[in-house]
Amino acid sequence: MIINLIYKKLVLCLLLLSCNFLIGQEVYQQYLIEVNRSDNSFKDNQSNYKLIPVNSSQNLYKINFYSDLTEHEINQVLNDELHAKNVRKSQKADLRSCAPNDKNFGDQYNLMKMRFDELWCLNNSGLTPSGDTIVVGIIDNGFNYSLPDILPNIYTNYKEIPDNLKDDDGNGYVDDYYGFNGIQSQGDNHPLVNHGTQVSSVLGAKGNNQLLMTGAAQNIKMMICSASSNVDMINCYEYFYNMKKKYNESNGREGAFIVCSSTSLGFANQFPKDQPELCEVFEKLNSVGISSTAATVNENINVDIQGDLPGLCPSISIIGVTNTGRSDTKVSSAGYGKTNVDIGATGENIPSISALGEYSTNISGTSFSTPQVAAAIGLMYQFCNSLTVLSKTKPDSAILYINDVLLNSGPQLIGLKNATSSGRRLDAYEMAINLTRKCNQVIGDSSKTGILLRNTPIQSLLQFDFTKGNETNYTMEIFDLLGQLVYSKKYEFNTKVNVINLDIEGWAAASYYLRIRGDSEKYTKAFVKI
Repeated sequence: MIINLIYKKLVLCLLLLSCNFLIGQEVYQQYLIEVNRSDNSFKDNQSNYKLIPVNSSQNLYKINFYSDLTEHEINQVLNDELHAKNVRKSQKADLRSCAPNDKNFGDQYNLMKMRFDELWCLNNSGLTPSGDTIVVGIIDNGFNYSLPDILPNIYTNYKEIPDNLKDDDGNGYVDDYYGFNGIQSQGDNHPLVNHGTQVSSVLGAKGNNQLLMTGAAQNIKMMICSASSNVDMINCYEYFYNMKKKYNESNGREGAFIVCSSTSLGFANQFPKDQPELCEVFEKLNSVGISSTAATVNENINVDIQGDLPGLCPSISIIGVTNTGRSDTKVSSAGYGKTNVDIGATGENIPSISALGEYSTNISGTSFSTPQVAAAIGLMYQFCNSLTVLSKTKPDSAILYINDVLLNSGPQLIGLKNATSSGRRLDAYEMAINLTRKCNQVIGDSSKTGILLRNTPIQSLLQFDFTKGNETNYTMEIFDLLGQLVYSKKYEFNTKVNVINLDIEGWAAASYYLRIRGDSEKYTKAFVKI
């Protein structure tokens, strides 16, 4: 009985070894071939190769060679024995993902859904083609920037000597070494707050460093600015404006190459008329080429009707962002608006790092959708030197160009069709592909779109040229300085350049904002009636 048991175990072991040998037999060469099964002249199941059906209706087979044959010997088998046609050597496919080695990357479904992992395969340097360090600004209520996953990607003003109470680099700000504290209007002593720390981890935690997680932009620098009120926010935006202005004017010797700002703070139920000073600052950002992503409210309301700042400020630089979930639908507790919310991004139950350095996977909100859109915009500047040049020389044109790429990339979702201007959810990889396709074209052509005023309307006539983009149907709106809508009209433009004459007799002598928008385009211009 014992002998029989030993014998059975031995036989089982031999069978297992044999099976493992057959399963693990090394394939030296593999081809896709077409053969005629009715041709009885060829031999199958030879010791050194095996035919495996792929599509029998087309007589397609995969042939695995298990011996290290010469090219001549392989050709003999394919031609003389099998009479194969349409021979194609097997090619290893490139992986469409560059997954980092961060411990919890498997949790970050949001980055894979929006295809940041595929974009990283194309370029992940954090630099423009001409070597500029790409910077994205973040405004929030505080940060712990010293965490190991976050500190490597914090923008550092090396021309400033930290904590000496002096403006060493002469940029008008004291001790702005690790960003700027807009609350105190001085220094970089940021409040240690969870929200801003989590936002910064989602946007730009250092990737591929074997730590907790990766941000959407693994190598792009984050310029942080603390704010807790509208006044603080204006301080922060002014700081970003001055740093980019210095960079453009000094050809990169001073300041920072800031291409986008991300704001996850705001004011519900408010309109531009309630905070005109806040809205005015975005025209300055536009003038130096800084896009501005703005989180909408975490309530299921139409902000076009009920109000929300800064998302409703009439500026081409603002991209309003709402929140989508795992199922690619708008999260129920997220704001929407066909006019002022532009795109969705996945921000439901995603990973982040708290101010105490604790990793979690349960944060949700538009606050965390928005920085991912800012990250995608920042990443685009890695791919197209013409865009970099445009950002320095014709900044408003660069914003229009990046808006066009952003709002015409990504899947169109039914739930976002009437909830956002684009109807789309962010797709970073598709953005990069669309940008690189367009980059070889004359990118400066985008500067020819927009509004060109012909006159200062002293009497009763406003005259301007509108050079349209790719759309036909547009809505023209005019707002007063308080953000109140004073004029609205729909147009169908079938020609590239359109001359518009508008009778404004009886209007008060004041400043106004003119905005013309299509489904994915938005142009603004300020004018003064004297």
